[in-house]
Amino acid sequence: MESRTKIAHINTVDHPRNAVAQVMSALHGFVRENGFESRIFVGNGSRECSDHRMQGAAGRWRNALTARLKGTDGFLAEKSTYRLLRRLDEFGPDLVHIHNLHGYYINARMLLEHLAATHTPVIVTCHDLWLATGRCAVPAACGLYLTHSCDQCPHADRYPALWRQKATISPHYKDHLLSPLDAHLVVPSEAMAEAVKATTLAHLPVSVIENGVDKSVFSPTPNTGNHSGLQLIAVASRWNAEKNGAALTRLASLMPSDWHLTVVGSDFPKSDRIRVIRHVGSPSELARLYREADVLLSPSFSESFGMTVAEANACGTPAVVNSDAVPSIRPTDNNVLSVNYSDTNLLIDAITRAASHKADPALVSSIADMQKKYLSLYRQILQNPLN
Repeated sequence: MESRTKIAHINTVDHPRNAVAQVMSALHGFVRENGFESRIFVGNGSRECSDHRMQGAAGRWRNALTARLKGTDGFLAEKSTYRLLRRLDEFGPDLVHIHNLHGYYINARMLLEHLAATHTPVIVTCHDLWLATGRCAVPAACGLYLTHSCDQCPHADRYPALWRQKATISPHYKDHLLSPLDAHLVVPSEAMAEAVKATTLAHLPVSVIENGVDKSVFSPTPNTGNHSGLQLIAVASRWNAEKNGAALTRLASLMPSDWHLTVVGSDFPKSDRIRVIRHVGSPSELARLYREADVLLSPSFSESFGMTVAEANACGTPAVVNSDAVPSIRPTDNNVLSVNYSDTNLLIDAITRAASHKADPALVSSIADMQKKYLSLYRQILQNPLN
């Protein structure tokens, strides 16, 4: 019997509500349908979804505590990483697809040095810039990482956060670990590609493959009913400082009385003029909220792709995004309009213009589009390895 090509996926989690895990799961299932053997290796999650889980809850919290005190996320968990390497050797992958290595679960040095020594072809999907920095995953407008100056980090609160705001902690750079690898980078947007090419990862080949939206769920409906005034929505899993919820609070205080703003996600403060939904039970419920809105607001200071924008556009809802976002979400015909969220009057004008039309779902990549592009890249790399 002819042996099948083996793909190994590595990520922090395999939770179905985690955006990166959703991408991984979609690729895992698709390549199996196309004759590959695929396995998932994660830091933590459900045993039903992955083939190897590196740690339980206690191990994750222990590693998180260490990382927050010492700034060593990605350079921990030597014993569990050693066990992972043994499992990888037993599986014998022809290609390893790395998603996120941050998240308090792995020793990236051990993994990447092992893959270099075994001459295993590697795809790394850069969902953020963690591999190019000395510590954080989302540097936003901070450019210190470009000159390897993260020992002067002014943003210790950015994920993976430090508890000691003024601590002098040696930065842990990862980019040099990719140099000996037969590695190919994938990014979800052209803006992210430009950001990566400005870093010390620029010597590696880069492909742009947009994250796919499940268009069987996120799709427009012919008649959503009439509603009074203008309906606005903003969505995030958690409204941390980078998501810039303060801009929404300013907007709510100045927007016309017949405008209505709904904010979905945890950690958003209560407001008299904002309807806050802490948690949405299912993707179909979220799609309904997108369809009921006239405009999606994305005030974030940093977005490598902008999944909420893509989901809303797939439902026919246009988006107004923050022009200060790094990397930025690009304006796209009637789907995406960009404006500086620090100027609320400009924001109100942009919302009015965006609400005058519907977004075109055809401009949004589907999961099937994403799967086919990754499969093509897998085959290309397997046929033409760099080493």
